[in-house]
Amino acid sequence: MWSPQTWDELESLIGVAEEGSGLDFKRDAPGDPGEVAKDIAAMAANGGVLVYGVEEDKATAVATALWPFPIRGVEERLCMIAGTRITPTVSTDITAIRAPGDATKGIVVVAVPASANAPHQVNGRFPVRFGTTTRDLTEPEVERLYRQRWKLGAGTQTASDTLGAFELPPGVTEEQASMLTH
Repeated sequence: MWSPQTWDELESLIGVAEEGSGLDFKRDAPGDPGEVAKDIAAMAANGGVLVYGVEEDKATAVATALWPFPIRGVEERLCMIAGTRITPTVSTDITAIRAPGDATKGIVVVAVPASANAPHQVNGRFPVRFGTTTRDLTEPEVERLYRQRWKLGAGTQTASDTLGAFELPPGVTEEQASMLTH
């Protein structure tokens, strides 16, 4: 999946690139953690790119301007949000592209590959990117994605494999553990 990696590539988006299922422009720096998590999780079903610091024309969805913002700590914050507010966690590739002339400001690109673990849950919902918007998956869509996840992971690990790797807490015998689970 392509995502901009340089300032020149960001500038080439202006007037040309159009927001869609796999590309979402955000004018401002990442704000509300719940909204950020929803946006990242929504991209994970099919893969896509979020670009923070690009304004788009609401009527045409075409990128119209770059809006650099202070980028210190933004990558870490995005990693923390993706790792703690989305279940299961989502892989991301986060790149801060510094603005020419002011290394403290820039644009942040979040590439989200399509996830074999979809659907991803945020605040009890399963968001997905749909055209230029984000919506919640329906129950049949969630069920289909769970079946897909199971098929993709079938044979890789069984419940007994997982339980076999379980270690007892210090001081607890196998007999004591058996009594607790039966």
